[in-house]
Amino acid sequence: MKNLLLQLFFVFLTTLSIAQESFVKGDIILKVNDQKVDLFVDQANTDFPDLQLELKEVLSESANLYLIQYDYTNLVYQEEEILSLIRSLPNCAFAQWNHNNIKSRSTPNDPSFRVQWNLKNVDAEKAWEITTGGMTLDSQEIVVAVIDEDCAIGHDDLKDNIWLNKHEIPRNNIDDDLNGYKDDYNGWNVFEDTGHVYGVSKSHGTMVTGMVGARSNNGTDIASVNWKVKILPVMGSHTVESIVLKSYNYVLEMRKRYNSSNGDSGAFIVAVNSSFGVDRGKPADYPAWCEMFNTMGEAGIISVGSGPNSVSNIDVVGDIPTTCPSNYLVAVTNINRLDKLNNAGYGAINMDIGAPGTDVISTNSGNGVQTGNGTSFASPMVSGAIALMYSALPKDTLLKYKGDQAKLASHVRKLLLTKGYREIPDLKGKTLTGGTLNLYRAVLAAIDSTDTTVGVKPVMTAPYSISMYPNPVKNELNIRTLGNEDLKIDVVDINGAVALSGILEEGITKTINLDNLSPGVYLVKFYSPLYKHKAKRFVKE
Repeated sequence: MKNLLLQLFFVFLTTLSIAQESFVKGDIILKVNDQKVDLFVDQANTDFPDLQLELKEVLSESANLYLIQYDYTNLVYQEEEILSLIRSLPNCAFAQWNHNNIKSRSTPNDPSFRVQWNLKNVDAEKAWEITTGGMTLDSQEIVVAVIDEDCAIGHDDLKDNIWLNKHEIPRNNIDDDLNGYKDDYNGWNVFEDTGHVYGVSKSHGTMVTGMVGARSNNGTDIASVNWKVKILPVMGSHTVESIVLKSYNYVLEMRKRYNSSNGDSGAFIVAVNSSFGVDRGKPADYPAWCEMFNTMGEAGIISVGSGPNSVSNIDVVGDIPTTCPSNYLVAVTNINRLDKLNNAGYGAINMDIGAPGTDVISTNSGNGVQTGNGTSFASPMVSGAIALMYSALPKDTLLKYKGDQAKLASHVRKLLLTKGYREIPDLKGKTLTGGTLNLYRAVLAAIDSTDTTVGVKPVMTAPYSISMYPNPVKNELNIRTLGNEDLKIDVVDINGAVALSGILEEGITKTINLDNLSPGVYLVKFYSPLYKHKAKRFVKE
């Protein structure tokens, strides 16, 4: 968990003066408690009539965030006094400026590299032997939301992976599914408040999208972390903070609709990627932005944010979004093909993990490919990895957390940051994990998350130990238990299907022949009538 007290200490040391902040004149982002916003505005205008406050826009009804405006051309107050006045009102949860200094985090260049070293670096091929993504084992369509400045949804290597709103009829100017967004058939354009999602010449968002989920094994352009995941593009990533908040709100509302409709409407968004941010930003100045990570997390969404493209300790100087204190946020920095931190931010407290982002190749808006550099392209690899993990989660795990998607999101994030990485010397002491993404280990961690106690009320922890070898195994697996009872065992594949069954006698080594099993990852489940069940994993080569 991020150390908020330490962050606030650094905020105290390094906070810039109001004159140095960059924000939209006359705009304030507001959250109110236990009161309608119009009543709050009326009360503010009664107490401080010279402000002439008005409600400008609802940013997120679910998060209770609003954009209000004041007349900055005719004020008796200094600007530095205005937030203090608004914050002094009893029902103000927080008030902040509407910042307009948000930037994308990459420097794309011309195509020159045709080898995707980044996928080899994360052991993608070994992970793909287990799963290539797309669906959960209980048949839910996995979606990653990409918030950026563009997305060429017609790109030959993207079009089959772009999410479709099955309840919306495109381009009829009607909100067919009554979700508050007209024609959001492929996603949403917050800049224009339309469902028109498209690519632009810069290609930043299209490249980020390709890193998450370009269609793979189709003979076209590139492979990606996740072959068949659906991408929900949202245009709305930079310049003004209120645009960012509205973008997050669209993602939030689509996941909430999915949860409340039992999957009939909305989208099963498991991760949202943010390849943009504010260098040296402080959470104390961006409370609305940081709180959205918690609000989305409560609906089941893991947020992935890219760090700054500069060699800086974010624990000291700050950064938005990566220093936001949320247990649903994964902060990502950039490594090169030599496993070195490459012109990117770090911090043992706030930066969670590294991922390849230097000289990586991805899709562009010209229906081709190009290379890019930056944390912008490291974070979508982690977003795609999270989606791939969801495709490997056993049915038992999905069932256990069916009623609490926030706990499932927290569980997957924890698996990623405790098991889904490879330690490298250059990140030791510079990130929370001390390592860089390893897709194979992340998928294995998801498989190992099986909880065989679902539906069982164990009396006590089982007083037996289990040894199992070799692992990986080619032909014969040896299992031995030490305890006071015989155990029933099942060998199951990653889909939960039982491949072999038998009885394990206490104190006797049992040798199981695996010649009839296909190569892959399997679990051995151990059943006791009295005690909490256990499971151990092995790899059949």
